[in-house]
Amino acid sequence: MTDGIIYQIPLYRLGNSNNWMKIPVLATSDESFKIQTARSVRHFKDEDLKPNTDGKYIINIEKIDVGSNPGEIKEFEMPLEIMEYRKERW
Repeated sequence: MTDGIIYQIPLYRLGNSNNWMKIPVLATSDESFKIQTARSVRHFKDEDLKPNTDGKYIINIEKIDVGSNPGEIKEFEMPLEIMEYRKERW
């Protein structure tokens, strides 16, 4: 199966519109995914992710090069439902 977008991380609103600049999260297998921009890519394996005290998977995206307007987002919560959906779909 080829990589498929499973989630999009909203970075910032484009002007005064309701549209957002987003970073795609792509499934690479049933146990891994990548976050990719035109300038960089980071790979993640489920086994490397540890939930925080609330049981949420928080992923740091500070090291991902998003270009000239990175917005204010330094991390995001990867929804557990998305990770489960990826496993089922793959």
